[in-house]
Amino acid sequence: MQTLQKIIQNPRELHAWFPTELRTGYIFLPGVTEVGVGEELCVWIQFPAVRAEVFLTGLVAWRRLRQAPKMPAGSGLALRPAQVGELAFLGRMLTGDIRPLPERHHTRTRILSPWSCTVLVPHLGKWSPAALNEISIGGGRVELSEMSVHEGCMIQVNLPWHSESMHTMHLAWYRTSGGQVQLGMARELQGLGHEDEWDTLAEAASQYFCSQIISN
Repeated sequence: MQTLQKIIQNPRELHAWFPTELRTGYIFLPGVTEVGVGEELCVWIQFPAVRAEVFLTGLVAWRRLRQAPKMPAGSGLALRPAQVGELAFLGRMLTGDIRPLPERHHTRTRILSPWSCTVLVPHLGKWSPAALNEISIGGGRVELSEMSVHEGCMIQVNLPWHSESMHTMHLAWYRTSGGQVQLGMARELQGLGHEDEWDTLAEAASQYFCSQIISN
């Protein structure tokens, strides 16, 4: 999967991404024609004015190679499910709600092919297969089938194909949509050295992500 990087200085630019004739679950990418129909794509949208960023992933559903009256060239992206939070944020930007957001402590990276893992909640005696789709030195985000959790509980993540360690974090937030739940996890960094295994995973994911960027 490749990454399309877009820097949005003026939120009004987003109006072209949501034309009225477009079906729910799709966005239009004006001027993007170098991708193929059926290709997986991650769109990395950055908003310098509010110190925010959004990752949207999906399949290129169609392309318009030539500009027509009131119809610019570009591509339509069919979004993956469970991106409700990202679309809600874009909706706020479209309505002018552009207040600066708190700065993140650590740069996050989208994992373009999510890593299979197992999530355990020891004190609840629950576990579930999951997919890690974002990572940073300070934590990560996983998606799994719906499971009852509460903020602040301890989460253990096992990444059998990427790590021999059991990584323990606490639940910072969770969001439920369409039978799936997304968990935001935060690490306790005190006392961890630079050789820590999670740091290595985060750096490897960042290097791969940057190598897949195809446009600014």
